[in-house]
Amino acid sequence: MGNGFLPHGDISKASAHWNLHYVNNDNVLVEPRDYTEFVTYVDNYHCYGFDYGYRDEHYRFSFLFGGPGGQC
Repeated sequence: MGNGFLPHGDISKASAHWNLHYVNNDNVLVEPRDYTEFVTYVDNYHCYGFDYGYRDEHYRFSFLFGGPGGQC
C-alpha cells in the first residue's frame, strides 16, 4: 500500500475509501455513528498511516491509508 504519501487528511493524496457503510447484527446497512465503532492497527507509523473520520457531505465517513513503504 505504499503510494508515497502518508494520510494527513488530504483525500487527494493518499488512497481512500469513502461513504462507508456496514451491515449491522440485524442485517441492515448503516452508516457509522462515530469513530468508536472501529478499531485501527498500523504496525509501523514510519512506513504506513491510517486516518479516518467524517469528512463532509460528499465523502461522508471515510478512511485514508498509505505511505512511502519500502524497507522501514
